[in-house]
Amino acid sequence: MRLGACLNQTNIYRNILRIADFLEVDYDETFLRNVESTVTFENLKKEHETRAGETTTWNHHGDNGRMPIYRKGIVGDWKNVFTVSQNEVFDAVYKSKMSDMGVDLDLVYE
Repeated sequence: MRLGACLNQTNIYRNILRIADFLEVDYDETFLRNVESTVTFENLKKEHETRAGETTTWNHHGDNGRMPIYRKGIVGDWKNVFTVSQNEVFDAVYKSKMSDMGVDLDLVYE
């Protein structure tokens, strides 16, 4: 499974349909279109910056408990943060840690 292709922002609605079908839930297009608009990167980031994103659990780590989990939302921007060698180390550690999960994901982040 190519996770990057699955989570591509341009395919949100198609993937919401796939998830609903997989879960065998009844749905109507209006509801799914609402889900689509709610889960865009821009909306999730905006919601995270409101009071709804605050939590006492992480209060000591960030602004009112808001962890810095959203950056630019640009695929491939990791190249501006990681070197090639750092990325190779990350990939190796990720593969090692996830091997016990029994999930074979081909992460695409280009």
